[in-house]
Amino acid sequence: MQRDRIGVARTWLRNAAEDLTIACKLAADHPARATFHAQQAAEMALKGVLIAHSDDHPLTHSVGTLLRNLRDEGFDVPAELAADAAALDLYYLGSRYPDAVGDADPAEVVPRADAERACGRAERVISFSTSSIEAALAEHQREAKDAPTEP
Repeated sequence: MQRDRIGVARTWLRNAAEDLTIACKLAADHPARATFHAQQAAEMALKGVLIAHSDDHPLTHSVGTLLRNLRDEGFDVPAELAADAAALDLYYLGSRYPDAVGDADPAEVVPRADAERACGRAERVISFSTSSIEAALAEHQREAKDAPTEP
């Protein structure tokens, strides 16, 4: 069962990496869309961590909420990652919907620099998530090795 969770978690992580690739490719010409995909990348990566450790994830799109859930599960979440999550959460709605930021069209007001920063933030979240998922796999392997065998 644990190995299946790790496999599913890695699938979430691969999808997160794809969203990050898309975000970084869009950053120069479509920064609003890039920030959305960066937020999605971080969200998917953290859901992968939760799946690896508990076989479940909350139905939320908030990167900050997902990090708080990990903290509640006993994870050591660096302060920088919490700041990254808060910044990325601003893009979930604001970069997607033309009416999310008043009368301003996100495609016209989100600068390239924001998209580039969002990509860096998502990359840090994915790095943290990758390490956490691999730690879950290593723990599973240790437990399997130490488990008594039946005669």
